[in-house]
Amino acid sequence: MTIQPDDFLKLARELAQGEEEIHWRCAASRAYYAAYHTCLPLGNRFPPSKKDIGSHQKLILGLKESPDSAIRALGNRLSSLRDLRASSDYKLGDSFEKNDSHRAVKEAEEILSRHAKAAGKYPP
Repeated sequence: MTIQPDDFLKLARELAQGEEEIHWRCAASRAYYAAYHTCLPLGNRFPPSKKDIGSHQKLILGLKESPDSAIRALGNRLSSLRDLRASSDYKLGDSFEKNDSHRAVKEAEEILSRHAKAAGKYPP
């Protein structure tokens, strides 16, 4: 059985309905990974960044540096979602509310939707 980005998003939706903060934090994390794995193949089509940064930041930077405005917008959205995920995973002393998880899920849904349109311009 293989996992697809939609599987991460489905789990994120379920977790966002939970009643505890751990559910909401995990929802944001899974929503980010749905978006990340969706954008990864598109990001791999562009020249890799020469900067010494992590793979997630390389993907985001590659998308943001695209000549295509729709792909740049994906990079900006993915960056924003990554910040929310970092908050959920690393800033445990900060409040993380149910509405934060819903915001993450909605952003991931938007990225997946926009990705389909942008990817159509670049056949595999």
